[in-house]
Amino acid sequence: MPIEQFAIGEVITCFFQKPWSGPITIGCRGNPELPYEAKIVDTKITDNVLYYKIHYQGYNKRFDEWIQEGSQRLVKIASNKKAVVTTPVVVKKSKLTKRKNPPKDQTKEKRIKVESEESETPKHNLYDGEYQLSREDALYLTTNVFGNPSEKISKTFKVLHRFHSDCMKLHYFVITDRNVYVCEYRHKTLNGSEGNSSNVSLEGFFIPVVRIPLERIKAIKIAVDHLSFMLESNEDGFIYFTENVEKDDKMVFTYTAALASMECGYSFMHPLFYAISASGNRFLVSERAYRTLLKQSLETKLSRTIDIGPTALCFWYGQTYDEREQSMTTKTGYLFKTRVGTWMNGSEEADRKYCVIVGNCLHVFHDSNSKSVEFVINLSTSTLHYMGSATFQLEGPEGHFEFESSSQEDYAEWMAVLGQIMENKAPPQNMTPCLTVLLEGSIVVVQEGENFWADGFLRLLNEIPRDSFQQLIVVHQSKYKGSIFENCAPALCLVTSDKSIQYFFPRFIKELDRFMMSVEVTFRVRHRKLDEQMMQTPIGKTIHNTCCLAKSLWPN
Repeated sequence: MPIEQFAIGEVITCFFQKPWSGPITIGCRGNPELPYEAKIVDTKITDNVLYYKIHYQGYNKRFDEWIQEGSQRLVKIASNKKAVVTTPVVVKKSKLTKRKNPPKDQTKEKRIKVESEESETPKHNLYDGEYQLSREDALYLTTNVFGNPSEKISKTFKVLHRFHSDCMKLHYFVITDRNVYVCEYRHKTLNGSEGNSSNVSLEGFFIPVVRIPLERIKAIKIAVDHLSFMLESNEDGFIYFTENVEKDDKMVFTYTAALASMECGYSFMHPLFYAISASGNRFLVSERAYRTLLKQSLETKLSRTIDIGPTALCFWYGQTYDEREQSMTTKTGYLFKTRVGTWMNGSEEADRKYCVIVGNCLHVFHDSNSKSVEFVINLSTSTLHYMGSATFQLEGPEGHFEFESSSQEDYAEWMAVLGQIMENKAPPQNMTPCLTVLLEGSIVVVQEGENFWADGFLRLLNEIPRDSFQQLIVVHQSKYKGSIFENCAPALCLVTSDKSIQYFFPRFIKELDRFMMSVEVTFRVRHRKLDEQMMQTPIGKTIHNTCCLAKSLWPN
């Protein structure tokens, strides 16, 4: 019996895909794949396949249609968000009827109230990958980067440039009514030269990288599940910056970036399509080009005919059985840290730090909620000194540090773990950015080449057969401080018959849930959530320790 993903009466986002015959609004003509607010009004099962009946809110019932469960056109709306859709506002005539000679004060009050409601943009209403500029940064961009002060900012997103390489960068993709600006964000440092920057932001400043006039966009190519995209220019090319100086010499003709989330992809494309259409430019949108390249390349690598299923962009790590055994020696917890020779617990010189040991390294964080590590001690190049009284020292290239445990029991655990790691010298973990593709009988992990959109070159990293699946475990980061899962990176973990664990770390929680559901539907398996009961097992402890190390994989 198929499992219902949506309930009858639930409001969702549906992407209409019948050109010219369906709901058409201003800015939509010629671009039928725009999102609409829709409602699930009925369900049916045909040949053991579940179908939803969709009604587009505010439109005639003749546009209702049946859509198969699992279709990429159906997107769930989070409970705290409203869909960004093209549904027109329907105003009843009775509300437009004016009274004779209305009091001036009441008219002014009503007008002010309407304007204030329209101008509100709550921060919690952002989609995955969407970024809300501060007023200071928006003012800086308008006055220092934009060529015209009347240029209006529509949306801003965080995208990933060169995702499949070891030089991935976070770019800010700013959409206006005339251009698209691709910027990097430089955080200010104490020894930096923020005094030379004209940005009024207190945290850092934007550096423009590329300016893309909307009228120069010839085509937009979109990856499967809207996880990445490529903008292609006309013969004039895109404008790039060198030391904040624009260069328009027809040297840049494409811009490629990853979004790593289906929700981010759909919410990203809608304002971009609208901005280009509103500029009067006629452009081509293609989803077939990427799928064709991916299919042909995979068939060549696998030497068989395949059908492309759901995909996900994530960090992947294949942990062998030997690495599992070594990761069992990992420990997390709080320690008092100070320089050697300083009194420890209770002293103002001692800092209480959250410490994580994975592999050969001790990672020191400010607390369990911190995503950025303060410093890392390489245990393979350090010497351990047992000091007694719940105190030990680590001496190495990074410095000479002294740590104190909160109890003798905790101290014994730290000594056992450190001793075993420094004797075995566990190898470092290699977590790789990749594209994960679900096929009919396996999961394939690949990495795109630098010019994949042109030549289709990719590297096959791993193929996991369906008959090797043993357990599907999902890790969610806890929102509660003090929980043993608050320091974990969200992950989908696949335990296989050779006792290895395949880790998939997505960019967002909702992308993890989508990927998990796709795996369950494709391979008819059930997931289990990592909880405190599973934490008592060797597999649960191993997964928890590995996910603690992976929490800072994604740039933010």
